Amino acid sequence: MVTTDATGTRPDDLVQVDRKENLLNQGFHLVRSGVLAPGLRVHRDVGAIWQLLTWGPSIAGGYRASAVRAPHQAAVVDERGTSTFRELDDRANRLANALADRGVGVGTVVGLMCRNHGGLIEAMVALAKLGATTLLFNSGLSPAQVSAVVAEQRPALLLADQEFLDREPDLPADLPVFSTWADDGDSGLAELYEVGRPARTPIPEKPGRTIVMTSGTTSTPKGPAVPSRTA
Repeated sequence: MVTTDATGTRPDDLVQVDRKENLLNQGFHLVRSGVLAPGLRVHRDVGAIWQLLTWGPSIAGGYRASAVRAPHQAAVVDERGTSTFRELDDRANRLANALADRGVGVGTVVGLMCRNHGGLIEAMVALAKLGATTLLFNSGLSPAQVSAVVAEQRPALLLADQEFLDREPDLPADLPVFSTWADDGDSGLAELYEVGRPARTPIPEKPGRTIVMTSGTTSTPKGPAVPSRTA
């Protein structure tokens, strides 16, 4: 039987109990399936499960767990080289703190328009660490469609590969924009990594969401909002 109050909502303590039971069940199934197998490094397996229990099954929790369990294992390989799970987590922490200093927090909408590379993953993990809303642009959008999405969704900040910025979409003059990839190796993310603190960010009160924009046709692209979860 499910208990609710007079307004039809469940008390916070029951919601928290359900959340903990759900996360414990997920940790059990990870061990049972062999994803987290007890062995000589059982302390790392336990640490990884703890990360999932505290962060939840989000992209932030998944990469935190991997950074604990397999810190030196390759996480991302792109044209610039290989990043381990520890290196990716460290850069995501710096990026999250730099974005937090610029006002990004729980529910803040941040646009992300990138090809598949390490910067994309690090940005998504960083935003999940903050509980922000990640607005994922389809790479096939025209400059006019990009402008329309920005006008409609009103992101507080835009992270985009230089090739998309070179198409010169009509963006608000006060919208902070950082390049995530350029052919000459220059990246605005490097600036954010440099100024961002390496400290781990606190777990957000609410998990972030991801809005995936459609490619669209002649109208403004639309996209459903979904929780930023790995499962």
